[in-house]
Amino acid sequence: MKRKIEELSYKEFKAIVPEKTDLVFLPVGTLEAHGGGAPLGTDIIIPFDLACELAERLNGLVAPPVPYGLTHSLYPYPGSLSLSEDTFRKLIKDIILGFKKNGIKRVVILNGHGGNTRALTGVLQEAGREINVISIDWWILVKDVTREVFGEGGGHAGCDEVSMVYATREDLINPELFEPGDEFEYRQGFYAVPFPGSVILYGGEGSPVFDREKAREYRERVLDYLEQFLRKVFEGWGRV
Repeated sequence: MKRKIEELSYKEFKAIVPEKTDLVFLPVGTLEAHGGGAPLGTDIIIPFDLACELAERLNGLVAPPVPYGLTHSLYPYPGSLSLSEDTFRKLIKDIILGFKKNGIKRVVILNGHGGNTRALTGVLQEAGREINVISIDWWILVKDVTREVFGEGGGHAGCDEVSMVYATREDLINPELFEPGDEFEYRQGFYAVPFPGSVILYGGEGSPVFDREKAREYRERVLDYLEQFLRKVFEGWGRV
């Protein structure tokens, strides 16, 4: 079965939803700087990849990704874009309710960007009155997997994000462009625009790792974790 909604004719969509599936994955990200080694679209590439794989495992459809989000402290870096929060919230809500109109009963938002989190929470509080919906910040949910594979936590443009892109799009990772000066540790007590580094470390951890084999291992373990987590979510929804 074809999974990407944009590749279906309307007659194919009608035959699939909701008889064969009532589940859709919506990847959401933004365009912003990700150090010297990773692409501007890292926060789009990762959730779209996850959505395509999880849709196969969990019998869902994949919506076209939302590539524009809420970029804050990295907005001044070249190539970074941002929507206003009001525009973003209205966009996501309209998409979710559009799914409902078309017979979808479950929506999984795979969010690739921390700057979107607060706004998505607000949207879900409204849209969740009409449809079952969950938003997942993948890098936070799988933080234990990150520590198990890399021996440390992740970071912005760090070992977790770089590896997830590296596993499937090696052509987009440029280790030679990464410089230690790209890194800056986040600390509570300050806020700067632009942030002083395009690779953001947390607690001194999360430097990018350019290891293809470890990247593939990490991606597979992330997918396994998310699959099992979502199965439990769907079971819980079934009891509501």
